[in-house]
Formats: sequence, C-alpha cells, structure tokens
Amino acid sequence: MTAKTSREVALDYVRAVGRQAPVEELAEHLAPDFVFREWPNVLSPEAATRDREKTLDGFAQAHLVIGEQRYTIERVVSEGDSVVVELQWEATARMELPYWSIGDRMRARIVSIFTVKDGLIGAQDSFDSYETPA
Repeated sequence: MTAKTSREVALDYVRAVGRQAPVEELAEHLAPDFVFREWPNVLSPEAATRDREKTLDGFAQAHLVIGEQRYTIERVVSEGDSVVVELQWEATARMELPYWSIGDRMRARIVSIFTVKDGLIGAQDSFDSYETPA
C-alpha cells in the first residue's frame, strides 16, 4: 500500500469533519501531540490553542451548537508537509449565538493550514471569517 500524501491526509480529515464523523474516527486522523490554533473571529474573539483532547471534546459537543453542516472545498495548496485548504462552510444554528438564532443558516469562509507528520495531522491553524447579518 502506498503512503498517503500530505494533501490526501489533510483532505481526508477535512471531509471527515465536514460530514460530522464520529469522534473516534476523527481521532484516527490526529497525531498524539496535535495542536489546534483558532485565530480570532466573531464566535471566538480571542485566539485559542487546544490540544488533541480538547479538540476532540469540541467535536463531541458540536452537535449542540450546529446541526447539519456542509463544506465546499474551494482551493488546496500543498508543499511538503504543509497543506492549505480554503473552503466555504454552512451550518444551521441549534442554539442562540451572537448574530444567529436557532434555525438560522450560518456561513463562513475558512482557511486552514495543516501540518502533516507521519501520515497524521500534527497541527492546524484555522482562520474563520463568518458572514454576519448587517
């Protein structure tokens, strides 16, 4: 069997997150020392850094915040172990949030930069730009 490229590893993970795969499946994509960095946005005004466990806990709780979601991959650029994925995101709000009420359609443009090591995601930096009502 041929080893997956960094691009394939990152896209497999993005697709699994997009289809809201079970946490156990998502965990299979992440290195033990995985680090997730979320840069400031309207839902998280302060930058945040999470380890693997906190990231997986967030996935486990995501269904409380959003319903069905859809990722549309717009562009992928990869070089060595670095992969940049630009995508459109849509989801339905399941709770009252700043700018959205229950049932509202949420939209964002997201750019994530992945570092792949030994066939697993070692790090992710996410830059989320949410569309908010005027």
